[in-house]
Amino acid sequence: MSDRSKGDPCPECGTALDIRFDDPVAERRTILALGFIIGTLILMPIIGSLAVLLGIIASYQSQRHHTLIDLYRPSYRTRKRRRLIRTLIYAWVLEIFAMLAISQYWPGALNWW
Repeated sequence: MSDRSKGDPCPECGTALDIRFDDPVAERRTILALGFIIGTLILMPIIGSLAVLLGIIASYQSQRHHTLIDLYRPSYRTRKRRRLIRTLIYAWVLEIFAMLAISQYWPGALNWW
């Protein structure tokens, strides 16, 4: 569909086409952010302060946009990975509240090391 112009309807679904190139920077950022958020989920019970820092970096990296937003679009994989990262960030927040509840009811439970 490279011969179509921007805004032409898609022949299959009828939605307006976005013929911009995929943003290569966004793909690398989301891969990095996914690694950070997975590291956050793993490190949270062990080293909480480092995990919080990694979680903040992950949420910032995954949502940062390219400065030339009109020239590029996020690819399908990037959009899919951003949804996964958002879901994992919600899981991370739930993990924080669970750890707060555990430390409230069993004060020595998280001091195993």
